[in-house]
Parts: sequence; structure tokens; C-alpha cells
Amino acid sequence: MSTMSVLVRKFVLGSAGCLAALSAVLLAICMSGCFAGGHGSGGGGVGGTSGPLALPSASSLPAGCLNTTVGTTYTCDITASGGTENSSGKYIYTWQIAGLPSGLSFTASTNTQTVTISGTAQAQDIVGGRATTFTVTVKVSDSAGTNVSLTYTLNVSPGAAPLTMKTQSPLLTRMSVRLILS
Repeated sequence: MSTMSVLVRKFVLGSAGCLAALSAVLLAICMSGCFAGGHGSGGGGVGGTSGPLALPSASSLPAGCLNTTVGTTYTCDITASGGTENSSGKYIYTWQIAGLPSGLSFTASTNTQTVTISGTAQAQDIVGGRATTFTVTVKVSDSAGTNVSLTYTLNVSPGAAPLTMKTQSPLLTRMSVRLILS
């Protein structure tokens, strides 16, 4: 019989010391859930969090994940939580991302709880010299094959336009050359 079931049985069956038994049950739950690998927070292969597989909502992503400018470095970390542990008691996550502009890519190993999208947006991503939006879909699957997805809009701004100068010398248009042969 597990320690937790013994503590629960003592709590339910005995009326004396109910507060102490309740404290012991809560401590046992915290110790097994917070400090034993497999529940609590941490990376996918080591920890994870118990509960259904989930991704943050698009509205909870930092502004830096939602906007970038051509020629500047972009980085966005998205962390999954929950899911089903594999037979070894580890959380295994598999990531797929679609809709990224050219110049951006993602990195995550199979057992990583966090995916990193990074890179530098390219000028070819801009349509008509104006900010362009991309619909990015992030999908994560756990070891049981359950998957969830997050879709957000990434705005890519053109940044500063390159300085171009056109000059035409007035001397060249009005100058005449006289050639004297002797």
C-alpha cells in the first residue's frame, strides 16, 4: 500500500489528529508531485507537468514573439505543459511548426518541453514594402500521440528603407566639348 493511501486511510478512519493527518497527506502529495521527477516543472525528458497536454494561448505570448523586423534577430520560446508520460516516466514532446517566414526556423529535440523559433526575417518576406503578417501554427504531440496546436499571427515589418541617392550633375547636361585640331 502506498504512503499516500495509508495517510488518506488514517485521515478518513481516525477522528483524532485530523489536522496532522491532513498536513501529512498534503506534504506527501507535494513531495511526490513537486520533487519526484515526472511531475513538477522541468524539461520534457526530465520533468514536464502533470495534466492534459497544453500550449499557451496566442494572447499570452510575449510581444517579441508576435513582431519582428527584416534584418533583426528574432527569438521566441514556446513551452508545452502536461501530457502523457512514456513507459519510463518521462515526458516526450514532438514539435511541428508551419507558416514561418523565410529566414526563421525552429529547434527542439524530441524530448524537449520548449521549442525555440529563431532567425532573421528576410526582405523577400515583405509584400509591397509594407508590414506583412504570417499565420504560424505550432503543434506539439506527447508520447501517447495526443496533440495540441497554437496558431498566432507574426507581423514582419520592413524596417528602415535603404538610403538610395540619385544624382545628376548639371555640368554633364550643359557641358559641351570643343575639340581643336591643329
